[in-house]
Amino acid sequence: MESTRGISIAALAPETLANVLRFLPARHLVNSLLVCRLWKQLAERELSQRKFFVSRVFKCRKDKPTSLDDADDFREQVLEFLNVIDIVPSAVLMSCCKIFSELPLGQFRKTFISKFTANLPKNCVVVGARGVGGVIGETDFGCPMAENDFIPQLSLLFVPKAKGVNVDLFQMTGKEIEGSSMAQWRSKLDHLVNKDIKCLFLIGGNTMSTDYIDKIWARTDTILGPQIVFAGGLATPFAVVNKKTTYHVVMGLAFGGKLKAANAVYHMLNPRKEVDIRELLRKFSLVNESRAKHDTACIVTPCVSLKRPLFDVETSRQFRKEFPLMKVFGFFGLGEIGMKLPQWRDDTEQSTNVAEINACTISLSVLKLL
Repeated sequence: MESTRGISIAALAPETLANVLRFLPARHLVNSLLVCRLWKQLAERELSQRKFFVSRVFKCRKDKPTSLDDADDFREQVLEFLNVIDIVPSAVLMSCCKIFSELPLGQFRKTFISKFTANLPKNCVVVGARGVGGVIGETDFGCPMAENDFIPQLSLLFVPKAKGVNVDLFQMTGKEIEGSSMAQWRSKLDHLVNKDIKCLFLIGGNTMSTDYIDKIWARTDTILGPQIVFAGGLATPFAVVNKKTTYHVVMGLAFGGKLKAANAVYHMLNPRKEVDIRELLRKFSLVNESRAKHDTACIVTPCVSLKRPLFDVETSRQFRKEFPLMKVFGFFGLGEIGMKLPQWRDDTEQSTNVAEINACTISLSVLKLL
């Protein structure tokens, strides 16, 4: 009589086991590292191949939520998502619309941030914007969306942990920007030296002046090199590193190593005119190199005055068809950080090597992992 007992998983061939591990979310793969030497080797190989960005927008599921209801609901949704995410994140960008803004900072940390970061890898950096005019990201169906009608929403962009890619926190107070000597700047930026920084995505406070960006650009150009692309927008910034939450006038992420970055600014002469993000992206040679790949992210920071939707049902469908694997993230703010354009141009043009804060524009950035 034939035995009805199943085959032990320990008896599976390595290639069969590797195929099984492919279907596991990142959290389970990390647990697999502890099983045995073979599982560790196969799980590490699988994780190393998951070198792509992940974007997701969360909406409140309650009909008439209060601020605390918002925090509880979004926390539950995000923690559920972290259980099934496919990558191990090295950093997270966050934008919050109509949620958390009414909560005191201490309550914000207690009700959401502490729970969220407790479920991230130890050294994962979180940089976020509260009080934005709308969020940009992707639905659970993978379709880009952008809404600036002040609906309670939360958008997250997870940056993968990838060999050779550096993602570090950038933060400065107003006093440090205005009064630091060159030696003090070098000390402040010392953790970014020799990391081949390619892009600074910055979230500045709503009252941040153009002078601040001028000084940051001038000092980073001297200390870190002229290759850096600036991007971002104005909101209420915060950051979390090693479970500690901080708030400064400018906070952001410095991307370096094995990646490429580009930024362009589109000046909206008429905020009611329809804007085709696909048309703007086609101007980037970086996008044309990697249109069908999963290792690019499009970060968009438009002015809150934009009256036409960036993505309706049809444009979202067309975007996903043309850029099937590009991840989208951003927020609507009261100022857009990007690279300065020649004053005589009214259309989009590749960036020069000067950064500035703009108004009534769309700052569009692309990150490509190599």
